[in-house]
Amino acid sequence: MSIPRLSIRIVGLVCILSACGKSGESSLRDLFVPDNGDPVSGNARRRPANESEILWTILIPEVCTAHLISENYLMTANHCGIQPDLEMRSGAAIVAKQGNDLKVDKVVEKSSELDYVIAKITWTSKFPQNQKYSQNIATQPTDVSVSKNADQGEEIYTVGFPYDVKDTWGATYSQGQAKKIEKPNLYYNIGITSGNSGGPVRRIKDDMLVSLTNDGHIQALTPGWKDHDPNDESHWNYGATMWDIYAQSKVLKRLFPNGKLDPEAERALIAEGGGDDLTEDIPILTYTGFYKESDVDAQPSGGQKSGTHPICQDRRMVVALTGKRSVVTKIRIQTSPDPFGCVMQTPFPIRLVNYTVTKTGTNSCGVDVYEGQSDNHIQFQIKDTLSGIRPNDTAVELPQSKIKFEDRSKATCPNASPAVRLTTETFGSKTVNLFGK
Repeated sequence: MSIPRLSIRIVGLVCILSACGKSGESSLRDLFVPDNGDPVSGNARRRPANESEILWTILIPEVCTAHLISENYLMTANHCGIQPDLEMRSGAAIVAKQGNDLKVDKVVEKSSELDYVIAKITWTSKFPQNQKYSQNIATQPTDVSVSKNADQGEEIYTVGFPYDVKDTWGATYSQGQAKKIEKPNLYYNIGITSGNSGGPVRRIKDDMLVSLTNDGHIQALTPGWKDHDPNDESHWNYGATMWDIYAQSKVLKRLFPNGKLDPEAERALIAEGGGDDLTEDIPILTYTGFYKESDVDAQPSGGQKSGTHPICQDRRMVVALTGKRSVVTKIRIQTSPDPFGCVMQTPFPIRLVNYTVTKTGTNSCGVDVYEGQSDNHIQFQIKDTLSGIRPNDTAVELPQSKIKFEDRSKATCPNASPAVRLTTETFGSKTVNLFGK
């Protein structure tokens, strides 16, 4: 019998109504008539970025733009869907014509409402000393002057990787004015489009980080998408203001007290573990098997039992594993009478137990060991198998129980099978062996 691998490396990249992705994906961004000038003869608003400007960027390949807020933390749009182990390329690496040089360690903060995410990163090579990152951020609306009048408002800019010129210009500089504030967004007439999402919006006079590139009005690469008047507010693009993000961000308040970057604060945060891990739990694998109440010995999955057992003595167990970066953090166990060939007698119990576990080590055979305890432990007494749980059915909350879980899918010792082994107080501290399905 083949034993499936438990660990699966998964990197999710999801873009919803975003400025990321390829031609044909839903993208809402406007360019303006002055953005379409010839960069050779002169176009101050939108042009290929020079080397100094590229150093502000982080390229999320084929997806979005990101930017550093310190040596070891980056920010981008939440809708870009970054996950741990996602590799990226710094502006310094682009200038040096090198490949990806950093990857996401963990997501430490995110907001769908403000459409931002902050991630702790790991440099796969030495940190490039010429890479630029924010030294100050806007913490209040008065940090940016706005005006709806033509050619007025704070001069601001962004550098990113818009799709429409990615094969010709690559990193692109685009500037405009801050036009209005409608909480929680700053509206501006910077020309941005697919690929710019998550990029920084900065004041020209001092590079202060004031906003992000998040959204717009007209779908990119459709008729008229780049022919707008920069003074027409119905076509201004926008992004979350840094002061609204700062107001709810523990990480930014830690790194930027009073809006100024504190390198010592970053070192202290890293020493404490780098921040919360908000990486979403993802399904890893589900295991199933059968066992007898009398001996708690599981049989292979798929409804095939060995031998003849007393009526309803065979029970079905389903173990669902979820985790972060393929490391198990949650185990859900459900047991019920065997639905194959068992005459259902009433009442009968269904147990549902959720465990939170942590990895405690790896033994000499390469078996990962996890331990934890139950978050809840409920046993239902079902009285009618046809209509399911009825109001007069009983649900009993049992005491917390402990669990020891062994992932044997990568074991190097020949006798370290089947794929997983569970030892739980729920089953009288006996071992239950399950096969993956």
